[in-house]
Amino acid sequence: MARTVKTCLVACVAVVTVACSTGGGGGGDDAVSDEGKPYAESLSKNLTKGGEGEIELSDEQANCIAPKWVNTMKPDRLKKAGIKPADLGSDDNTDMLARLKLSKDEGVALVDAFSDCGVNLKESFLAADSDLTDDDRNCLNDAISDDLLKEVLVIGFTKGPGALSEDSDLAKEYEKAIKKCPGARD
Repeated sequence: MARTVKTCLVACVAVVTVACSTGGGGGGDDAVSDEGKPYAESLSKNLTKGGEGEIELSDEQANCIAPKWVNTMKPDRLKKAGIKPADLGSDDNTDMLARLKLSKDEGVALVDAFSDCGVNLKESFLAADSDLTDDDRNCLNDAISDDLLKEVLVIGFTKGPGALSEDSDLAKEYEKAIKKCPGARD
């Protein structure tokens, strides 16, 4: 499987672990309930710590995204799924979002929060893989459409990181795009 598939799925997982306070960004999604604040704070801290294969966001971006995510995931749903605020701050949460059984629309809302908060997802994901050369990044940037990346992330958020490795049309389309960039493959 291509390294970039791994990077995107690791990034999905990394992003899942973030929560935030009532920080700045745009829109009415920034206010979280008292019940949601600990989730948002934990998620926001995780989003800003970065690491190999993970996207790293500024405090402002994390403070914008985290409340949007918490409001989409819903604090009561997080509690019912046994997810504590600290879990959103952990790097060990591979299947956490899948436990929430988010709808496709909710998965889209999670992905859209990035652009709503000034994050270029494709650029951030490609930058997260330090093994890629500039030529690899440029090739992948051209080969992977924004829509395809969004679909891959939505599947990761709603069905878990393993969903893309299944024999699906989306996985085949994603793999076909990556094959256009031989230097980006393991």
